[in-house]
Amino acid sequence: MKTVLIVFGGTSTERDISVLTGVMTANCLKSSDYAPVPCYISASGEWFTGDELFNVEFFAEPNFKRLKRVTLVAGESVLYELKRGKLRKFSDITLALNCLHGAPGEDGSLTGLMNMCKIPIASPPLFAAALSMDKAVTSSLLKRFGFLVADGFKVERREFYENSENVVERANEIGFPLIIKPASNGSSIGISVAKCRDELISALRSAFLYDEKAVVERYLKGARDINCAAVMLSGGVKVSLADAPETRGEFFSFADKYINGEKYRGAVTENDEKQKISDEVFIEARNLTKQIYELFSFEGIVRIDYLLSENKLYVNEINSVPGSLSYYLFPGKMSAFTKLLTDLFDFTLKKHAPEKTLKREAEEKLSFKEFKGAKRRKG
Repeated sequence: MKTVLIVFGGTSTERDISVLTGVMTANCLKSSDYAPVPCYISASGEWFTGDELFNVEFFAEPNFKRLKRVTLVAGESVLYELKRGKLRKFSDITLALNCLHGAPGEDGSLTGLMNMCKIPIASPPLFAAALSMDKAVTSSLLKRFGFLVADGFKVERREFYENSENVVERANEIGFPLIIKPASNGSSIGISVAKCRDELISALRSAFLYDEKAVVERYLKGARDINCAAVMLSGGVKVSLADAPETRGEFFSFADKYINGEKYRGAVTENDEKQKISDEVFIEARNLTKQIYELFSFEGIVRIDYLLSENKLYVNEINSVPGSLSYYLFPGKMSAFTKLLTDLFDFTLKKHAPEKTLKREAEEKLSFKEFKGAKRRKG
């Protein structure tokens, strides 16, 4: 049977959200043609597997002694158990799925590891993931290609502590209020709104607790959040519905996303507040999502977040591993999402099959030419 390694947890501040995504996904696949192999990365970076990982309650008071410690080996599509200093084969791995939020998942590190292990991964490629992880780089690239982004600039931690007044001057050129974000953090962790100089200084200090680089942007007061996801399948890019989640504070916060999220999230036709947003806006969000997905050469499920301000859609950020894999944006029950995942896996394996064949043929031809050349030199 085909197996899919579901990697979640991790060492970032988004670890708990990743657990929810990973456990949900692993359970979704139990009835599919792909046997899920849950793999939890602990806060210290150790890898574990076991049936307990299918139960989210296990993580309330985790007992890692009940799990098997595992690892991968470069060049082998096999998950090994680490026991008494020796490697024992645990399971062949057909492909992998990245459910790690933040590093080392969304920055492309996990994809790079899977590439070294020759394990196809149904998630964004390394370069696309690394690009979209950095909000400053993403904004600069999108702006160059004509997409609308809020005015802003990046600030290095060293630059801030050496000359904070220079940062304040640049901020004054944009004008308060401003929103400050860690450049490579997600789930709205470390984000603050600053309405004056002192609040800016405080917000940057907070952001630098999570990252060495921060982004300072114009705060679009009264803007509405619009979310949309996309995935590459055999028939091309499939774009989800666009959603307008309700924001209770100055921005779409961690609490809005993960504590009040289910209470305030609904289909775009079911919330009276959403009816104030025209259908044209949702259509534009879906069109922009497809364009950005293709621009970055993404694969896997990716969510793109927008801010609607004065009837204009600003690209806010790209989530290459979105929370819960954005299942709520794709219509249908959970069984429909399971089908979406298996279609994604089928596409991933189909895409990698000719790739492996071409590489093998090229290696065989190269080896044959080298062999003939060596014979001629010897003769």
